[in-house]
Amino acid sequence: MPDSTHSLRAVQPHIYTMTAFYGTSRADVFIGTDENDQFYVNSTADVILGGGGGWDTVISSVDWTLGADLDNLNLVGRATSATGNDAGNYIVGNRFDNILNGGRGIDRLTGGAGADMFLFDASGRQHADYISDFTSGTDRLAISGDAFGVAVGVSFDYVEDWASLGAGPAFIRESIDGLAPTIWFDADGAGGQAAQILCTLQWRGNSTTAADFAIL
Repeated sequence: MPDSTHSLRAVQPHIYTMTAFYGTSRADVFIGTDENDQFYVNSTADVILGGGGGWDTVISSVDWTLGADLDNLNLVGRATSATGNDAGNYIVGNRFDNILNGGRGIDRLTGGAGADMFLFDASGRQHADYISDFTSGTDRLAISGDAFGVAVGVSFDYVEDWASLGAGPAFIRESIDGLAPTIWFDADGAGGQAAQILCTLQWRGNSTTAADFAIL
């Protein structure tokens, strides 16, 4: 007869605890744990080492780019820029006008108050982000021209119907009945495999216009 007590012990989950690290007025070096760490950084000279275990969050009052093995990035204070890493991150802005770039991976981006720009420099479904609070006329969706092979500032089309693609760069809003809209970019207007998905917006009726897009 099997040892049922031993079997239960074998599948016991690890219960993570949270460890918080607070920066000083000097440049700090944070060494993370295997638990859920929170790093409060206040200088671009701060360095975060370790981590990787648990679910790690950086709370930053300065512009910040997530290092490897970190999961979340929240802007506080007067910080305006947040950039993710190669994994799927949760990135949250503050009340100022933020530039949020998830980097690679499938990221969840929330701009918060202010006129925010969501910047994309990675293509493909494996890097398509989810934006939870896009507001047309206030926020903007932008791509890196270098990353997508188009000139900065080049004119582009905005279409809501694949059949309306022309012969040049275009942003496409795809709205399938019952689903939240997806945003695509096509560098040459050819459609099909050439188009790259950028993100999904938060709800079915989320509106967009040509003025909401930019190539940087």
